[in-house]
Formats: sequence, structure tokens, C-alpha cells
Amino acid sequence: MREKEQKESLTSLMTERKTRIFRSGRKGIFLLIFLLILQSQSVRAESAGCDVQLFFYGQPQMEVTVYDGPVGKGNSREAERGRLTLKSARVGRVYSCQASADGYTSEIFSFVLTEEDLNAGRKTIGVDLSPLSERGYEAETVKNWSREVEQKQFSLTGLKGVDFSALNTPAFKTTRRDNQFTSVDEGITYLQKLDKKSGSAKLYYLDEQKNWPIIIFTRTGLSGADSLNEAIDKLKTDGKTKVLYQAQIHGNEPAAGEGALTVASALSGKRESYLSRLDVIIVPYVNLYGAENFVRWGNDAGLDLNRDGLALSQSVTEEMHRLYNRLLPEVFIDGHEFSPFLKFLQKSEEGYLLRGLDDIQLTCVESLNREKGIFENETDMLKRTVESLRDKGFRPFIYPPSANAATSCGYSRLHNAYTFLVESSGIDLGRHHFERRVISQYEAVISLLSQVWENSGEIRKEVKQARERLIEEGETYQVSDKFVLKHGTDQTGGIRLERLLYNFQGEAVGDPERTEIVYNLGKAEKSRTRPTAYIIGRNAENRKKMAALLRANGAEVKELSSPVKITVRQYGGSGKKALLSGKKTLTFRKGAYVCFMDQEAANVVSALLEPDFADNGGAPASFVQQGLLKKLRGGSYPLYRCEFSHPEERISGVR
Repeated sequence: MREKEQKESLTSLMTERKTRIFRSGRKGIFLLIFLLILQSQSVRAESAGCDVQLFFYGQPQMEVTVYDGPVGKGNSREAERGRLTLKSARVGRVYSCQASADGYTSEIFSFVLTEEDLNAGRKTIGVDLSPLSERGYEAETVKNWSREVEQKQFSLTGLKGVDFSALNTPAFKTTRRDNQFTSVDEGITYLQKLDKKSGSAKLYYLDEQKNWPIIIFTRTGLSGADSLNEAIDKLKTDGKTKVLYQAQIHGNEPAAGEGALTVASALSGKRESYLSRLDVIIVPYVNLYGAENFVRWGNDAGLDLNRDGLALSQSVTEEMHRLYNRLLPEVFIDGHEFSPFLKFLQKSEEGYLLRGLDDIQLTCVESLNREKGIFENETDMLKRTVESLRDKGFRPFIYPPSANAATSCGYSRLHNAYTFLVESSGIDLGRHHFERRVISQYEAVISLLSQVWENSGEIRKEVKQARERLIEEGETYQVSDKFVLKHGTDQTGGIRLERLLYNFQGEAVGDPERTEIVYNLGKAEKSRTRPTAYIIGRNAENRKKMAALLRANGAEVKELSSPVKITVRQYGGSGKKALLSGKKTLTFRKGAYVCFMDQEAANVVSALLEPDFADNGGAPASFVQQGLLKKLRGGSYPLYRCEFSHPEERISGVR
């Protein structure tokens, strides 16, 4: 409305001046011509049929493609010798371009046409591509919303009470190419310095070659603990709350790995006091392959390690689960980055807008397979962290939840641990606002650790009791004791948070009090009564491999050493809908495997053995989905369940 009034006022003023000029005679003719040109330019800027010439300059032989939408969306045209004409351009219209040249990082960024651009009929855009080092650990393609959004919303200006001294890690202390990140070797060197500096830090490795670092922060003496296993054995008896913090399971999420280094530095210095009640174990680089090649995947076949959490098809995930089950932490933190280009873009009648521009997203997830109480306390901790981040000037949001048990966090929830996922906005961004991304990771994790420290006794006690209850409940058969195969939301109990809209000039638009609500997963869409034991028949084709995989996932598996005759129900149906036979008495031969459900890993056992377990996000989870558990000739699976209490008393001869 204000712009309309200003334009009407300008038109009125011009009309008045034209009248005066005509009355004054020939002396004002040149001023009249000038005013007419000015008015025509104003009308031209508002018209829909205005042509604008784009001029791009940068590296020699640079190729430029222009899209009629943001970040590579819409129809495209190639610029010729750095020039291109936009037809029917409008003020505020969002375009994007991709610039590339041999030996340089390719860049995709958005730009907005201003009134000045349309009045001039041209826009000049400089592109400064980053040279590739070709030594790995660097982004080959970088995206950005627009330079205005970057400058106005992602600078360090406006942050307050933030510990910028944490940015002392290799990414900020070593000269490197613009879009090159910390290598694992640099990270190891940094951790070695922390090991020497602090008596509370001890560096180990998850591989014999010493390429895969894991650092332990504890006040428990580890002298004489030459191996990681020996160190964990000492930690297990010290009465402290265990926190396992992993990062960069996706290699192209570098702020996660760098954030883990900043937290490691703090625990060896100003935050060392947390170790009075905590043992903190950090794996800053889960995915060595992905970090070096700067890809999401864990191998050259494109496997997502964070969807391999039950299948364990890679030695990386198998070793991480072995670590988890040796340690059995009460708290698990998983550091990631997310792609803003998949989450923020919103189209409206006025054009494209950006939703939230979150610096960081966090989540904890309701799992009905965990014992009651843990999620409520997790949520309180999460809310306090979000409030702390907002007070410091960040834009935090709650990550939409997933119950996918094939992820690291999903696996941790099956073990009744407090589980948090921390994600900064970073995939495809290269080095754009890298300092802000890393410091947001640091501040979020430190907030969680401080709360774990404050409530360490209660957390340790609660998790211990939850695991003991699960074991106790596994001894007796109760129809009401359900294992949830598929979680959903009932749209209740959501968390409402501020989430503004922004334009591509980096300005907040619309309702200044706009909010969004995120609901959690408190509804069982599909469930089945837990058995007290599962039996894999001697005639199962892959029974030994399934037993080995159960053990690798922390489960206790026993083998029949002599025949046993018991009453069971057999599984049939399919991986989408399992069916159960009526009760029948069968004799199981020597070599059949038995999983009694009075064990800490009972939830993991059900996730692997229930044929139609559906909390897997499309990843192979159950043995049926993995193709290991196959049907017999009669159409049923060689998988059986016991529906009676205290099965150990009736199934003898196991080892």
C-alpha cells in the first residue's frame, strides 16, 4: 500500500510539473523531456514485458546456465559468451544460474531482479568459482539461496552469548581451498594433541590400521588399558553415565564432524567438569569413505550407512554396533547436516519464499517399544536446548520425527537409551556460513551434555530400570504386551515453534509471529503381541547367518544341543503382512536357534525376526526384507514363536 501511494504521489507531482513547464514556454522543454523519460522508466519497471540483459564474468571459459526458478529449478537456457537476455522480466522475480569451469567447483545460486535492474535493462553478476584441490574432502558442486540471504540471515552478526573460541579446529586454523574440509588425518592429528594436552582424554582407534579415531573423555583412570575393549571394561564399572556421540555417518555433512571436534576440545578444557559425572565417547567420523570422497554414501555402490542399522551389510555399521553394545550408553547423540534445498522452498501467489531458514534442527522420537518416561524427559531436554539456541540468536526447529529402526538413532531407541539427533543446515552448501553451522552444532550438543550432567543420576537410573523391566517382561506371556511394528502420529501433543517466511532478498515477510507445529509418533498403526521366545528351525536355509547377525546386533542367541518338543505358532504370509498358524506341537532338532525374550536386546530381536516389521523407512530391516528368511515348500517360514511363560524351563538342552 505504501509503494502504491508513493507511485501515485510521484505521478501527481510529474503532472503538476509538466503543467508549469508548458506555462513557462520553451525554456522548460528539456526538463519536460527528462521527466517524460523518468516516468516511462517507472512504467517500464512495472510492466511484464521488460527485457533484461544478463552479463556474467568470472573464470575464463566459464559456462553458465540460467534457470527461471531458484536453485536450478524450472526451464533453462545457456548463456552465450557470458550473456543472456531475460524476456518479460518482473521486479522480484527469482532466477538462478549454474556456473562451471574445468578445475573449479561448480556453483548454483539464486538471484533476484530489482527495480534498478529493470530500469537499467541489464544486470551484471560476478562469479568467483573456487579452484579444486583434487585431494578429496571437498565439495565439487555448491548451492546457495542468494547472496542477500547469505549475508542477512547467516552471518555471525546477531549471535550473542556464543562461545566462538570453540572454532579452533583444523577447518578454521589451516589454510585450504574455499570448499575443502578437514581430512580425517588432520582430525586425528588434532585429537592426538588433545590426548597429550588433557589427562582426561584418551585416543583409541576402531581399526587396526589406526585410521578410524575414537576418543574417550573420562576421569576414570585408563592407564594400562592399551586396547579400546580394555578401556570400555573399565568405564562399565565406574558408575558414570555413558554418552556416545557419533558424527558424519554421511560424508557430505562436514559441520557434523567439525562440530564433534569442537566438543572434544571443550571436554579437554573448559567443559572438563562434565566428566565428574559423565564418560563421553566421541566418534567424529563414522564414514571414512564418504568423508574423503565427500559423498553421502559409505561405499562406491552408493550404500547409505544410516540405513544399514539392522542389516549390517558393511563392516562400518557392524563395528559401530559392536561398540554400542559393548558400551550400552544411556545417552546417544548423532550429528548430521540436512539439505535446506529440500525443506525450505515454498511457492506462493507472490512467487517463491523460504520457510524458516533453520540454522539447526533437533529431534527426539517417541518409540512405543521403549519403556514409559524416557521420551517425556527427552522432550523436556530438547525444549530447553531449543530455547537456549533461540536466546543466542539461532533459528532452531524440531526435526520431523521418524521411527526408522534402520538408522543409528532408531537402533539406539530400541535399546531404551535417551537418543538425540542434531542437524545443521549444510548439505550442498559447501563452505557457505560454515562457522555458523559448526558453532550451532557445538552449542546444541553442549546444551544437551550440560543437561545430562545435571540429571546424570536420574537418567542412569531410569535407563537401567527400563532395560531391567524389558528383561523381566520378556519372561511372561501377556496378550497386552505389544511390539509396535509401525508407528504413526495421532496429531496430538505437538510442539509449536516460531518459523517465519523470508524472501530471496533475505527479508522476513508475512506474519511476524508465524509458527508451525510438529507432532511426534505416539500411535501404533500396526503391532503384535510379543512372544517369550523365537525359534529359527534347523531347516532354515540361512540360519547360521541369521544367528550371527542377531549376535552382531547385541542379541543373545542359543542353539539346541538336543531335540525338544514344544507347542508353538508358525509364521506365514509375507513381508508386508505376516500370518500366524494355530498352535501346534512340534519337535525341534539339534541345531535350531532360540532367542529368549528376557534380554536387553529384545526389541532388536523382534525388529529382525518379525517378517512384516515396517518401521524401516524402506531399508531392509527384518530377515524377510533382507532375503535371509525364506519360505519352505509349504509356504510358511521356518520361524516359530512361543506363547507361554518361562520358556527356559520347557526348552532344555541349549548352549
